[in-house]
Amino acid sequence: MLTICHMVISLDGRTTGDFLTTPQGLAAAEHYYEINRTDPAQAYACGRTTMEGSFTGGHQPDWAAFESASVPAGDFVAPLAPRYAVCFDRLGRLGWQTGTVQDADPGYGGAHVVEVLSPAAPTAALAYYRSIGVSYIVAATLPQALEKLQSHFGITRML
Repeated sequence: MLTICHMVISLDGRTTGDFLTTPQGLAAAEHYYEINRTDPAQAYACGRTTMEGSFTGGHQPDWAAFESASVPAGDFVAPLAPRYAVCFDRLGRLGWQTGTVQDADPGYGGAHVVEVLSPAAPTAALAYYRSIGVSYIVAATLPQALEKLQSHFGITRML
């Protein structure tokens, strides 16, 4: 799988902050978004913090409702989609409300959510994600995650 690291960062390595509101930061961000809109990648990937700040708005589902759920072992693949939003979220803490990203930007909106979880992710998170149609894979290493993204979803190019 071709994985392209595509980022806007400040000189001190931050991916969010006041620097994004400067004229230079706004121009860099727009260039970033344009690449995401036009690159032929089947997926874009971010970490938990970025996805939370950009797409879930900190929503916290009622995990207690899923504490006693029984979930089959392994990965969960919802119906395949033309574009994926891959989130590296080891413990499944993101509060997605649907199985697709809700965003007006065509480079992001409508992408099917795939959570990349560690084997330590709680059963309640797995049950919740299944209930709203969020796909997930369980991977202990990055190479294992990339292999599963390609084999389960056909992703061969990811930003």
